[in-house]
Amino acid sequence: EQVSFETDGFSVFAIVGIVIEKTVLASDGKNYRITVTYAPEANLPDDVDLSVIELEQGDREFIHYLEESAARLGKEVEDISYARIFDISLVSKNDQDMHYQPEADVAVSIELIDADENMIENLKVLHISDNNEVDVLDASADGNALNFLADSFSIYPIVDDDGENARIGYRFWYNDGTQDVLLST
Repeated sequence: EQVSFETDGFSVFAIVGIVIEKTVLASDGKNYRITVTYAPEANLPDDVDLSVIELEQGDREFIHYLEESAARLGKEVEDISYARIFDISLVSKNDQDMHYQPEADVAVSIELIDADENMIENLKVLHISDNNEVDVLDASADGNALNFLADSFSIYPIVDDDGENARIGYRFWYNDGTQDVLLST
């Protein structure tokens, strides 16, 4: 991208962006680099840190968020051929229980370090807010990275719902009314 502007005199201008990133070795054996870039307008404290936790396939939370994502996309869980779900948070370096939200949009990049570029083009990024609202984000593919703007942090599913190479889903219901979905790999 290019930034340009006009001025009546010569001055030194700087574009300030603060970058924090984490690399996660996910349960699929692949590395994912999550990067957040923000400007002072985000009004985040100096001790802000990035926390990234993968929700794994066997977890009930994973199943819940996968079902929510599939429903938002108008699909069945079995139509999802790829899914990774991350809980992304901005936290205090001194107290991981202290969570922050930006006051302005921040740039987020999720790089699938070990992925084939052709795979990236089919992926969708969703955001599931703390009140369970599901949004499909306008993410752009750039090499092995998915880039988007975020105004809050919580659950971010990354899915491929094209149906190609879809996995077989097994649904289990329990006596307490809960259920699980297990997907073949």
